[in-house]
Amino acid sequence: MPDCADNSVPVTAPVLSFVIPYYNVGALWLRRCLDSILNQGIRRMDYEVIVADDGSEDFPHSVLADFPGQVSYIRLEHAGPGAARNAGIDAARGEYVQFVDADDYLYAGAVDYYFPILQTNDYDIVSFSFKSVGEDVPVERVKVTTRKVADFASGADFMRRHNLSGCPWLYAFRRAVADTYGVRFTTGIYHEDEEFNTRLYLYAGRTCQLSLCVYAYCQRSGSITTRKDRAHVEKRLSDFKAVTRRLSDLRVAETALNGVQAEALDRKVNFLVCDYLINLFRLGATLPQVKYEIVSLRQQGLWPLAREYYSLFYVAFRWLAACGAGIWLLARAERIRSRLHR
Repeated sequence: MPDCADNSVPVTAPVLSFVIPYYNVGALWLRRCLDSILNQGIRRMDYEVIVADDGSEDFPHSVLADFPGQVSYIRLEHAGPGAARNAGIDAARGEYVQFVDADDYLYAGAVDYYFPILQTNDYDIVSFSFKSVGEDVPVERVKVTTRKVADFASGADFMRRHNLSGCPWLYAFRRAVADTYGVRFTTGIYHEDEEFNTRLYLYAGRTCQLSLCVYAYCQRSGSITTRKDRAHVEKRLSDFKAVTRRLSDLRVAETALNGVQAEALDRKVNFLVCDYLINLFRLGATLPQVKYEIVSLRQQGLWPLAREYYSLFYVAFRWLAACGAGIWLLARAERIRSRLHR
């Protein structure tokens, strides 16, 4: 394990930039997040930490003052987490970037294990796993072991074989890929991470997937993902469909895509359509409402689902969603599942 160096912000370009989007999270969570990063075992000169403040009302200066010379701080007008992450990418000097939300944290020693892979292999993306934790749960320690699960010729090769997560903090990525292809988060919308991840993987070269738990995802009441008010939910659904449509349009507009990239994008769009309908079921949409949405999806070129065998789930979903009785069964099953997981 590398020795820790001094705690000043590195003068030379670091290998890895940690970008933390921050908005009214609170001192307790931000301090925990920063501690988890700064207490990793990699040398201080090899990484930097950037807090991108999305115009928060609770200025984090009191927390940052406890980490003198260790954290770079950017203050923005409030425009959402996508804008904060974009600012972090633009300010980053590292060859690689990893996002960490301010109310989450990294497991002790986890970065020490995957960091040498960034240094010694020509990967554009190295992905890992996470564990969900409650907001009242003390910082956990997990047994950190790692092995390479799979190596892929490209991000698109991974995406055409597997379902790509919408979480932007599940990997470290080469910053040059995002810069070369202009991959940034769309601002002012929800589910911007689905679009960002898809485009990043679409253009990335070699990728690696590790069986390594790096990230602790805090399920905190009051966060964007846990809000239930109707206006918020309706905007999330509308934005989700808009993101799906933009990715479908990219499939047509980007004429330079190779066969693997085209297959990957087709798979992603079809699964996003499935997810959209599942969210409708989860929110209690009636059968006529779901049928109306399917008509809308058809008008936008997103329906019917492709006759592909992506997975057993996908085949079953496509078959059931093709008729009214099947839609009713899917809706019923999703509502039962949602009640069981409350």
